[in-house]
This record gives sequence, structure tokens and C-alpha cells, in this order.
Amino acid sequence: MNNVFFFINMIRNILMNFFQEAIWVAGFFFLLNKTFDNRKLKQFSKITLIIVCVFLFIFSVLRSV
Repeated sequence: MNNVFFFINMIRNILMNFFQEAIWVAGFFFLLNKTFDNRKLKQFSKITLIIVCVFLFIFSVLRSV
């Protein structure tokens, strides 16, 4: 039973760390796209946001394990 609580706590920590960091990245690119209305910037922002979120998720997993 302790293993179940450990895994639930670990998954909760991974998700909490990820979303706490990812909200700042998403907010930055949202404000950047609202400030400068440019098609190339929007495409670059989407690609960069995906890459950064993947790295943040990996970092959150490694940090919580």
C-alpha cells in the first residue's frame, strides 16, 4: 500500500512542478504574440513552446525521482 502512495505522490509532484514552470513559458509566448502580430513569430513560438515544455517535463520527472 505504501508503494501506491509513493507513486501517487511522485506523479503529483511531477505534474505540479511541470505546470508551475510551464505556465510562465506559455504566458511569455502568449504576451509576445499579442504584442507583435507576426506570422513567422507565431510559428516560431509554437515550435519553441513545444520544445521547452518537453524539456520542462523531462526536468520535472528527473527532479521528482
